[in-house]
Amino acid sequence: MFLYHYTNEEHFEGILRTKMLRQSSEGPNGRHGSGVYLTSLTPENGKIKIKRNNLDGAHKNKKYADKNYECYLKFRQEDLPDVQKVETKCDIWLYSENIYLNQIPGFFYGYTDNSEEEEYQSYRSSATSQQQKQLQSDGIGLSGVVAGSAAVIAIGAAAFGLFSAFRQARQNNQQ
Repeated sequence: MFLYHYTNEEHFEGILRTKMLRQSSEGPNGRHGSGVYLTSLTPENGKIKIKRNNLDGAHKNKKYADKNYECYLKFRQEDLPDVQKVETKCDIWLYSENIYLNQIPGFFYGYTDNSEEEEYQSYRSSATSQQQKQLQSDGIGLSGVVAGSAAVIAIGAAAFGLFSAFRQARQNNQQ
């Protein structure tokens, strides 16, 4: 499962620059305590639904009227140990510390209105070997299929070439 952290563009750029997603403090911005707040709602749910989920009624408050969810960071749940679902009526997850982007195997990021063009940032050197294997198996994708198909074609062509050479040699021996 993936978990998302939505934010505005200014904060998003700061997160990417510092490679750190700072935890919210307990209080108005952290009603479930200190930590980084996430949701499993995808960008396809739309900004309004995400805002209603994340702010749980506070989205009507003028203080939060301009809260914008232009950008997101997307994490594999297994890359965030100890993340917990903290809300039953809303889809809210809490990771109790800062998230240091260079200390997890990788993450996706993009713009909420254009999620089909999300990008992936890998920090594989900091991943455990098991996480690296999982990333590699997840990352085979189309390029792996194309490379595999090319290998099959090359083997087939080589076999055909050997067969043709064998047939030609046999014909020469019969003459």
